[in-house]
Amino acid sequence: MKEEYVDIVDDGNNFVRKERRSKVRSEALLHKVARMIIRNNKGQFFVYKRSKKADIHPGLWSVGIGETLSSGEDYEPAALRGMKEELGIKNIALKDINKFLLFEMKYRSTEFNTNYKVYDILCNVEIVIEKKEIEEIKWLSMSKVKEFAKSGKFSPSAREVFRKYTEIKIKNA
Repeated sequence: MKEEYVDIVDDGNNFVRKERRSKVRSEALLHKVARMIIRNNKGQFFVYKRSKKADIHPGLWSVGIGETLSSGEDYEPAALRGMKEELGIKNIALKDINKFLLFEMKYRSTEFNTNYKVYDILCNVEIVIEKKEIEEIKWLSMSKVKEFAKSGKFSPSAREVFRKYTEIKIKNA
Protein backbone atom coordinates (compact mmCIF):
# COMPACT_ATOMS: atom_id res chain seq x y z
CA MET A 1 0.00 0.00 0.00
CA LYS A 2 1.33 3.42 -0.96
CA GLU A 3 2.09 5.66 2.00
CA GLU A 4 0.07 8.83 2.43
CA TYR A 5 1.78 12.23 2.41
CA VAL A 6 0.80 15.05 4.75
CA ASP A 7 1.64 18.77 4.59
CA ILE A 8 3.86 20.02 7.39
CA VAL A 9 2.90 23.56 8.39
CA ASP A 10 4.27 26.31 10.61
CA ASP A 11 2.48 27.81 13.60
CA GLY A 12 0.59 30.16 11.27
CA ASN A 13 -0.67 27.17 9.22
CA ASN A 14 1.59 28.00 6.25
CA PHE A 15 2.95 25.15 4.13
CA VAL A 16 6.54 24.15 4.95
CA ARG A 17 6.97 20.81 3.13
CA LYS A 18 5.21 17.51 2.59
CA GLU A 19 6.21 14.42 4.55
CA ARG A 20 5.23 10.76 4.92
CA ARG A 21 2.41 10.27 7.42
CA SER A 22 4.52 7.76 9.37
CA LYS A 23 7.23 10.41 9.87
CA VAL A 24 4.63 13.01 10.89
CA ARG A 25 3.51 10.60 13.62
CA SER A 26 6.95 9.37 14.73
CA GLU A 27 8.39 12.90 14.99
CA ALA A 28 5.18 14.69 16.09
CA LEU A 29 5.45 17.13 13.18
CA LEU A 30 2.95 19.99 12.98
CA HIS A 31 0.16 19.28 10.50
CA LYS A 32 -3.56 19.98 9.85
CA VAL A 33 -6.57 18.03 11.12
CA ALA A 34 -10.30 18.55 10.57
CA ARG A 35 -12.34 17.48 13.60
CA MET A 36 -16.08 17.04 13.44
CA ILE A 37 -17.97 17.09 16.74
CA ILE A 38 -21.08 15.06 15.93
CA ARG A 39 -24.34 15.41 17.88
CA ASN A 40 -27.77 13.87 17.43
CA ASN A 41 -31.18 15.48 17.96
CA LYS A 42 -31.23 14.13 21.55
CA GLY A 43 -28.22 16.32 22.40
CA GLN A 44 -25.90 13.32 22.65
CA PHE A 45 -22.35 13.29 21.32
CA PHE A 46 -20.75 10.61 19.18
CA VAL A 47 -17.71 9.10 20.94
CA TYR A 48 -15.71 6.14 19.79
CA LYS A 49 -12.89 3.86 20.84
CA ARG A 50 -9.98 4.07 18.45
CA SER A 51 -8.60 0.87 16.96
CA LYS A 52 -5.62 -0.66 18.75
CA LYS A 53 -3.89 -0.36 15.35
CA ALA A 54 -4.44 3.42 15.07
CA ASP A 55 -1.25 5.39 14.41
CA ILE A 56 -2.05 7.92 17.16
CA HIS A 57 -3.73 7.27 20.54
CA PRO A 58 -4.53 3.60 19.83
CA GLY A 59 -7.25 2.09 22.04
CA LEU A 60 -8.27 5.46 23.49
CA TRP A 61 -11.68 7.07 23.20
CA SER A 62 -12.33 10.18 21.15
CA VAL A 63 -15.19 12.58 20.51
CA GLY A 64 -16.37 13.13 16.95
CA ILE A 65 -14.12 12.25 14.04
CA GLY A 66 -10.67 13.63 13.33
CA GLU A 67 -9.30 13.51 9.80
CA THR A 68 -5.67 14.27 8.98
CA LEU A 69 -5.44 16.33 5.80
CA SER A 70 -3.61 14.68 2.93
CA SER A 71 -0.96 16.74 1.15
CA GLY A 72 -2.60 19.55 -0.84
CA GLU A 73 -6.03 18.94 0.71
CA ASP A 74 -8.15 21.64 2.36
CA TYR A 75 -9.95 21.20 5.68
CA GLU A 76 -13.47 20.99 4.24
CA PRO A 77 -12.89 18.10 1.80
CA ALA A 78 -10.97 16.27 4.54
CA ALA A 79 -13.92 16.73 6.93
CA LEU A 80 -16.33 15.28 4.38
CA ARG A 81 -13.93 12.44 3.52
CA GLY A 82 -13.60 11.50 7.20
CA MET A 83 -17.34 11.43 7.78
CA LYS A 84 -17.88 9.34 4.65
CA GLU A 85 -15.00 6.88 5.17
CA GLU A 86 -15.30 6.34 8.91
CA LEU A 87 -19.05 6.77 9.49
CA GLY A 88 -20.77 6.35 6.12
CA ILE A 89 -22.23 9.89 6.32
CA LYS A 90 -22.67 11.21 2.78
CA ASN A 91 -25.49 13.76 3.05
CA ILE A 92 -23.41 16.94 3.57
CA ALA A 93 -22.29 18.92 0.51
CA LEU A 94 -18.85 20.53 0.26
CA LYS A 95 -20.42 23.96 -0.24
CA ASP A 96 -22.26 23.56 3.10
CA ILE A 97 -19.50 22.28 5.38
CA ASN A 98 -18.13 25.76 6.20
CA LYS A 99 -21.50 26.65 7.78
CA PHE A 100 -20.60 24.17 10.52
CA LEU A 101 -17.13 25.58 11.30
CA LEU A 102 -17.15 26.44 15.00
CA PHE A 103 -13.53 27.30 15.81
CA GLU A 104 -9.87 26.85 14.99
CA MET A 105 -7.43 25.55 17.58
CA LYS A 106 -3.77 24.69 18.02
CA TYR A 107 -2.90 21.54 19.94
CA ARG A 108 0.69 20.89 21.01
CA SER A 109 2.24 17.94 22.87
CA THR A 110 5.34 15.77 22.74
CA GLU A 111 3.51 13.15 20.67
CA PHE A 112 0.98 15.06 18.54
CA ASN A 113 1.00 18.60 17.10
CA THR A 114 -1.80 19.90 14.96
CA ASN A 115 -3.73 22.92 13.80
CA TYR A 116 -7.42 22.02 13.98
CA LYS A 117 -10.53 23.34 12.35
CA VAL A 118 -13.45 22.07 14.41
CA TYR A 119 -16.91 21.61 12.93
CA ASP A 120 -20.18 21.21 14.86
CA ILE A 121 -22.31 18.66 13.01
CA LEU A 122 -25.91 17.73 13.84
CA CYS A 123 -26.40 14.22 12.48
CA ASN A 124 -29.55 12.17 12.61
CA VAL A 125 -28.71 9.54 10.00
CA GLU A 126 -27.61 5.99 10.52
CA ILE A 127 -23.89 5.67 11.14
CA VAL A 128 -22.00 2.78 9.60
CA ILE A 129 -18.57 2.57 11.24
CA GLU A 130 -15.29 1.66 9.57
CA LYS A 131 -14.28 -1.34 11.69
CA LYS A 132 -10.56 -1.02 10.88
CA GLU A 133 -10.47 2.37 12.62
CA ILE A 134 -13.25 2.21 15.20
CA GLU A 135 -13.75 -0.54 17.79
CA GLU A 136 -16.81 0.72 19.65
CA ILE A 137 -19.17 3.70 19.66
CA LYS A 138 -21.37 5.43 22.23
CA TRP A 139 -23.78 8.37 22.21
CA LEU A 140 -23.30 10.37 25.44
CA SER A 141 -24.69 13.55 26.98
CA MET A 142 -22.34 16.53 27.34
CA SER A 143 -21.93 15.87 31.08
CA LYS A 144 -21.13 12.19 30.46
CA VAL A 145 -18.52 13.10 27.80
CA LYS A 146 -16.88 15.55 30.23
CA GLU A 147 -16.85 12.87 32.93
CA PHE A 148 -15.54 10.24 30.51
CA ALA A 149 -12.84 12.61 29.23
CA LYS A 150 -11.39 12.80 32.77
CA SER A 151 -11.10 8.99 33.00
CA GLY A 152 -7.65 8.69 31.39
CA LYS A 153 -9.15 6.51 28.66
CA PHE A 154 -9.71 9.52 26.40
CA SER A 155 -7.37 10.85 23.71
CA PRO A 156 -5.58 13.95 25.12
CA SER A 157 -6.15 15.96 21.95
CA ALA A 158 -9.86 15.06 21.80
CA ARG A 159 -10.20 16.01 25.47
CA GLU A 160 -8.76 19.48 24.73
CA VAL A 161 -10.93 19.97 21.66
CA PHE A 162 -14.05 19.05 23.66
CA ARG A 163 -13.00 21.35 26.52
CA LYS A 164 -12.79 24.28 24.09
CA TYR A 165 -16.03 23.19 22.39
CA THR A 166 -17.92 23.31 25.70
CA GLU A 167 -16.36 26.69 26.60
CA ILE A 168 -17.57 28.17 23.30
CA LYS A 169 -21.03 26.60 23.53
CA ILE A 170 -21.52 27.86 27.11
CA LYS A 171 -20.26 31.34 26.19
CA ASN A 172 -22.60 31.51 23.18
CA ALA A 173 -25.64 30.11 24.99
